[in-house]
Amino acid sequence: MRQAELRVRGSGAPRARPQWNLTRKADGRTRTVHLRPGQGLEKVRREVAEYERFRDLIGQVTEVNEAICSARPAVPGGTEEDASPGQGGEKDDMQSGRSPVTG
Repeated sequence: MRQAELRVRGSGAPRARPQWNLTRKADGRTRTVHLRPGQGLEKVRREVAEYERFRDLIGQVTEVNEAICSARPAVPGGTEEDASPGQGGEKDDMQSGRSPVTG
């Protein structure tokens, strides 16, 4: 679930009741569930609040991860000139004939 929102809609007419809709994207389509006031609505409100809290926490983790990646040197233990081709200056196991798993 990428996005969830809870909205109330009403026409403002004296007999119109608010209608609560939970709208989300799933499998490339928009899904809407109509809710009535009561326990079900309260449960959905709590779930949406927890989802928003989760998204905020993921955003914080992402910020910390980006800061760590920015502070980390490009090549561990040396400069880029000392590195051989490959990731992180490591020897290419395919060229050496060794299996990366068994050594």
